[in-house]
Amino acid sequence: MENGERSAGLLTTWKEIAAYLGVTVRTAQKWELERRLPVHRVPGGRGRVWARTKELDQWQRSVDSPRGETQQRAAARPRWGFVAVGPTVLALLVVAGVLGYRWWIAPAAEPGSFTRQGGVLIVYGEDGRELWRKPTPRLWRFHAPERGRRMAQVVDITGDSRKEVLAVVGEGDLPVATVLSCFDSAGRELWRFTPGREVRVEAEAYRPPFQVRAFAVRPGPSRQIAVISAHDAYFPSQLAILDGEGNVLAEYWHSGYFYSVRYADLDGDGGPELYAGGTSNARNMADLVVFDPDRVAGASREPPDYQLLGFEPGTEIARIFFPPTCLARAATQRNIVIGLRLMERALIVETQEGAGAQALIHRRFTAGLALEAAEPTDGFLTAHERYRRMGSIDHVWTPDEEASLREIILERVPPGS
Repeated sequence: MENGERSAGLLTTWKEIAAYLGVTVRTAQKWELERRLPVHRVPGGRGRVWARTKELDQWQRSVDSPRGETQQRAAARPRWGFVAVGPTVLALLVVAGVLGYRWWIAPAAEPGSFTRQGGVLIVYGEDGRELWRKPTPRLWRFHAPERGRRMAQVVDITGDSRKEVLAVVGEGDLPVATVLSCFDSAGRELWRFTPGREVRVEAEAYRPPFQVRAFAVRPGPSRQIAVISAHDAYFPSQLAILDGEGNVLAEYWHSGYFYSVRYADLDGDGGPELYAGGTSNARNMADLVVFDPDRVAGASREPPDYQLLGFEPGTEIARIFFPPTCLARAATQRNIVIGLRLMERALIVETQEGAGAQALIHRRFTAGLALEAAEPTDGFLTAHERYRRMGSIDHVWTPDEEASLREIILERVPPGS
């Protein structure tokens, strides 16, 4: 029997019950205590529950009727009847009960890991067996969670002690436009976040679709999710803060592209800061935007041609700009923050300098956004020499140029400004 057939009419988690009723998990649990919502407990299941949709429908109809509360109390009283059965019939009933529990009530295996093969996300249980599959968009080739470019994660995001899967997936027939979805252990979508909306500058408007570039789950009990998205063709990017049920709590808009996002506690005070990296279209250089994660709002401050209209000034703690190297100017005229790595109490900011994925500059920031080190990778030096031999660069890489990598532009924003 297939999972879909076994689960028809049966809900096996608080999330499924709440979703069926169109309320939050907390409300559904409150209704069970105060309004006798027909929820059953699994014996020995560590608080796991199940409910039949038919019973929930009947309960809703009874609540909506004038006699609803009386009917609920009457339904809660047990009605006993006795039937004489022989030992053979009794044994069959016991076997049927055990099989029924295993097939109908026993909860599905929790997700434990995932992989991507041939454009398909494959989720496995904690025992290593495949649970379900979903198609993924082309953007998945950038999946690199250690660099702040996470496209999927197994995590208890709703706080019910059961794991869900957050994943960037395609929507409709658009292979590039993406959404962030939350799936349960059976691959059922619990909620979906579709990024972006119409925003505009003085000269034109930018309408969806937007692409989810990456997301990060905030450490600690808040279960908030930071999601970065960029316009499908032009520059506006959105940083959205979601709760565990996919509701938008806050948003910030950026006149440029965001490519990476992550939480990090560089100050060691127990509360993380939020970092979003990408590029500034107005300044034509890589940038890093820093936030207090509890204070995300507004839009980046820009020259008139790039200023997004209808927003309050952004609530950034700071913006850091990284001037493009000679290699970036020769290759694409632009660099981008392509990765954000954590190393002990330091944040490694990787800027791609326009000449291939390995042409990177690494800068090491510590508490207070202090820049401790800046150095090119071997891939950068190789690309620089290749462009010199092509005639696009007229000099070898020098120690003075390497020293100039520390010449960044740090703009701190006073609190409340």
